[in-house]
Amino acid sequence: MLQDKQSFLVTGAKNGKDVFIESIRDPDSDRYLYGVCNLVGGLWYFETMSDTRPIGLKRGDENVIYRLKEGMLYQLSATDVIYADTCKIVIREQKNIWREQNGSDSL
Repeated sequence: MLQDKQSFLVTGAKNGKDVFIESIRDPDSDRYLYGVCNLVGGLWYFETMSDTRPIGLKRGDENVIYRLKEGMLYQLSATDVIYADTCKIVIREQKNIWREQNGSDSL
């Protein structure tokens, strides 16, 4: 989903029940802005944009969710989980999946 992207927004419904990944070029003005993700030097960073709605980060195998502070950059790894209100965004490394021309998996 994020392949060839340099940045994106994490937004949500005003009621806090839905979270969206949006293009930074065309954000929906009716949504709440949780934060911005940027790719810098091959690494993803997340910056929280407001303290008024809860947003957290669980690092890999740790059993702790850290509440993120507004304006700070947090480096993301392929095992992290971002929590925005009641939703979670799982960070995973993209793997290449080869498909045959007809759409079926190759053997």
